[in-house]
Amino acid sequence: MLIIGFLIQPDIYIIDEPFVGLDPRISKEFINLLEEERSRGAGILISTHQLEVAEDICQSFIIMADGKLVARGNLTEVRESCKLSRGTLYDCFNNLLENLQ
Repeated sequence: MLIIGFLIQPDIYIIDEPFVGLDPRISKEFINLLEEERSRGAGILISTHQLEVAEDICQSFIIMADGKLVARGNLTEVRESCKLSRGTLYDCFNNLLENLQ
């Protein structure tokens, strides 16, 4: 399915959990393809629970918890919203969850 998407070169990609089950070599190749598409001007929306991967490849984030938007923006803006100036995306997510409870 992914290869078909890359063949038709749409204006936007909506990808759910794209790295589940991929080995590191294939994940890197997939990231390279996404970067090429982004350079071409395509929009890429990724839904994932793998926050460390998202932090490495995404330019902006929307963080949801319990169906609610709890933070959005680039990594610096997300860090500011949860008051963790050096936190990872994972740290920020957990901080935001704790504040919801």
